[in-house]
Amino acid sequence: MEAKIYTIESLDKTTGEIKLYVGSTEDWKNRYDKHNSDFTCNSSRAYNYKLYKHLRDNNNSLVMNEIDSCLINEKYIWEQEWMDRLCPDLNNQRAYNSDEYKQEYNRQYRNINKEILTQKNKVWRDNNKVVLSKKSKERYINNRSKLLKQFKQYGIDNKIKIATRRKEHYEANKERLLAEKAQPITCECGAIVRRAYLTRHKKTTKHNKLFNI
Repeated sequence: MEAKIYTIESLDKTTGEIKLYVGSTEDWKNRYDKHNSDFTCNSSRAYNYKLYKHLRDNNNSLVMNEIDSCLINEKYIWEQEWMDRLCPDLNNQRAYNSDEYKQEYNRQYRNINKEILTQKNKVWRDNNKVVLSKKSKERYINNRSKLLKQFKQYGIDNKIKIATRRKEHYEANKERLLAEKAQPITCECGAIVRRAYLTRHKKTTKHNKLFNI
């Protein structure tokens, strides 16, 4: 059994331009009856859709014109194909969205709404800090070996990039970082050392004697 691809034409009496609607159906009579009901019945939810409003405003009749046929399970794909060819003015929405179209649409949406989305994400993350921290910790524990391998591989594949980023960070925060390194800190053994020297101090004989290491 086949599905039919069709158009509905509506002449704009002001400009003389023919406006188009593209549709598809496997039941011609039922689809026409539904169109006609939406066209004439003001209690219909679709009564003020662009197609029906344009037909009424210009005193046009509703006529469906078959332009192609296809397999039923491909009707929305072919309907969209014809929509892309004819660029109809009177359809309210696309008939079919491929994975490629969805990806491109989402990419453009994120670019256009970048600031809004960033702010929304920040607010959401601020409101869910505890939950996110818990989930991140659980994810790390459950996938520790896999994640460590990924981190190691990332370091190998992006060695120059990471070095450049660290250098840029250091240059941009040089004074603060040097001040932090020089800051005195009390070790658990009681010795007072510079923060930058703390790790090395914990390996010294003086430190280890106090803990019988």
